[in-house]
Amino acid sequence: MRGRWNVESTSVGGEKGTYTVTVGAGVWTIDWPGQDAWRGTWALQGGRLALQVPESPNSPEDLTDAAATDVPETVSDSISLALPWQPPGQSDTGEGQKLDVDYTSKAGVLRIRHIETSGSTTIHTCTRV
Repeated sequence: MRGRWNVESTSVGGEKGTYTVTVGAGVWTIDWPGQDAWRGTWALQGGRLALQVPESPNSPEDLTDAAATDVPETVSDSISLALPWQPPGQSDTGEGQKLDVDYTSKAGVLRIRHIETSGSTTIHTCTRV
């Protein structure tokens, strides 16, 4: 998933936002239009994708942990998974949140649906640049 992605996110209330994400070797950056970039780190080990993400737009240097589990080491031409999700600042995935992930390399599109315990869903559609 390394590379550059244009992302459109749709919140629970239907609000849309667009930004660019660049994923490198163990680091990532989100470039928001008209705002300072967010930066963090990632590591994939034993099926656990560990992330460090900024706590808020107002304090991008204050990082907190997040994680997804059951993440494969490699991805073929397409994939469809439901991954247990530990949101930023939570200690585990005990709340039952998950990420539904669909990827098709031919189209260059990654779709991530963040589903909260209540059923509320945020959708992130990522297109490889």
